[in-house]
Amino acid sequence: MAQSAPLYRLTVVSAPGQAVNYRTLTSTAKIGLKGTVLAQAATGQAKVWNDKGTIHIVAKVRDLPPASTFGQGYLTYVLWGISPEGRANNLGELVIKHGKCKLKTTEAIQTFGLVVTGEGLSLLY
Repeated sequence: MAQSAPLYRLTVVSAPGQAVNYRTLTSTAKIGLKGTVLAQAATGQAKVWNDKGTIHIVAKVRDLPPASTFGQGYLTYVLWGISPEGRANNLGELVIKHGKCKLKTTEAIQTFGLVVTGEGLSLLY
């Protein structure tokens, strides 16, 4: 029996990251975002603040290539909040317009890192 090629090839790219505790934040924190080897030109910034226990995030990213650059199965980008234990929380879709995207969202957990990934439709919602 002939073996068929996989539907998708995954490339796992890691970059150093850090979870930050925003529980006692008294002003707006600015977090720099940078691309990995797969999207080296991508840059951005997230502004994070605590309002009565709710963490607010405004993320702006630019110079992301179209998600389909990584394969047909990649349709868009998603911003994730990652807890120190590794739990991923989908914070929303980053929709690219004219090479830029912006997302306003909130996060329930108080300590997390931010990650942007290319995703297929099934992981958006």
